Amino acid sequence: LTCGECNVLSVSSISSKTCTKSRKTQKLYKKRFRHERLIRARGGSSSVEKIDASETLINTTTASNIVDLNHVSNASGFKNRIESELSSAMSSMDGISTEFRTEIGIESRSEAGKEMHADTDNLSEIGTNKQSRVELGTEMQIETEQVARKSISMLIPLLLANFFALLSVMCTALSPAPILIDRFGSQKATSILSSISSLAAAIEICLSPILGAILDSWGRKPVLILCITTIALINGIISTNTDPIAVSIAKFLVTVSLPQFFVASSAISADMLAPSPQQMGAFMGIQMALIQIGLIVGISIAGRLSGSPHLAYRLSSGFALLSSLLLAFWQRETLPNQARVPFDSVGASHKILQAPASAARLLVGRRGSKVR
Repeated sequence: LTCGECNVLSVSSISSKTCTKSRKTQKLYKKRFRHERLIRARGGSSSVEKIDASETLINTTTASNIVDLNHVSNASGFKNRIESELSSAMSSMDGISTEFRTEIGIESRSEAGKEMHADTDNLSEIGTNKQSRVELGTEMQIETEQVARKSISMLIPLLLANFFALLSVMCTALSPAPILIDRFGSQKATSILSSISSLAAAIEICLSPILGAILDSWGRKPVLILCITTIALINGIISTNTDPIAVSIAKFLVTVSLPQFFVASSAISADMLAPSPQQMGAFMGIQMALIQIGLIVGISIAGRLSGSPHLAYRLSSGFALLSSLLLAFWQRETLPNQARVPFDSVGASHKILQAPASAARLLVGRRGSKVR
C-alpha cells in the first residue's frame, strides 16, 4: 500500500517505521502538550482533566490511524480520514487552550484586583494613621493650652503680689532724699544715694549665684516670702524712726531685696508656663501692665506723701505685708521636692568670685556695646 503523504510503499515499513505524517503529528502535539503541561501547573483541576483527555484522544487517534493503515487499500481514503480526525483533534485542543487561557486571565485579573484592593487598604490605613496623628497632635495642643490657661489662673496671686511689692517700694521712692538733704545737704545726699545704688548693684551681681542655688534648693516660694517680708519689716521699722543713717540702710536693703523678689517670681512663672510660649507671652504682658500701673500709682502716692515720710513708710510696709500674705496663702510652690538640689556652699562661693568677672566680660566683650 502507498501512503499519500510520504509515499511509503509497504505496510510493513509503515508499521515498523511509522510514516512521516504520523511522526510530524506526534512531534507537533508533543510540543503543544509540553507547553500545556507547563501552564497547567497554574490551572484548575478541570483544565488538567481536559488536557489529559485531549492527550488520550490524540494518542488514540494516532495509534488507530497507524493500525488502520494495515487495513486500508485506498491511500486517498486513508489520507482523508487522517486529516478529518486530526483536524477535529486540533479543534478540540484549540478550544481547550482558549478556555484554559481564559481561566488563567480571569485568575490573573482576580489576583491583580486583590493586589489593588490590598494597596488601597494600605493607603487607607496610612491615611487613617496620619489623621490619627493629626488628631492626637491637636488634642495635645488643646490640652497644653488648657493647662496653660489653668496655670495663668493659678498665677493670679503672684501677679497681685508683684503689683503690691512694686507699689510698696514706689511709695517711699521720694522719701529718703528730703531726709538726707536736711541732714547732710544736697550734694552729700546725692552722693550717698548714688553710692547706695551702685553698691546695691554690685551686691546683686555677687549674690545672683547664691540666689540661684537657693531657689533650686529651698524652692521659689520661700525666697519670695523672705524678700517681700524683709521689705515690710524694714519699712515698718523706718516708719517709727526716720534717722538719716537708718533711712540709708533701709534704702540699700530694699534696693537689694526687690530684684531678688522679681527673679524668684520669674522662676515661678517659667516653671508653670514653659510648655506654652504663647501663654508665657500673655502672662508677661499682664505682668508688665500691672508693674506699670504700680509705678504710676506708687510714684503718685510718694509725691503726695513726700512731706510725711512716717506715713509713706507705714503705707509701704502695709503693701509689702499684703503681698507676702498673698504669696503665703494663695500661691503654691512650683518646684517639686524630687527636683530640688542640695545647697553647695563651696560651689556658691566659687560662683561669687566668678560673678564680677562674668559681668565685666559682658560689658567689655564682643556684645559689650549692646549690653551697655
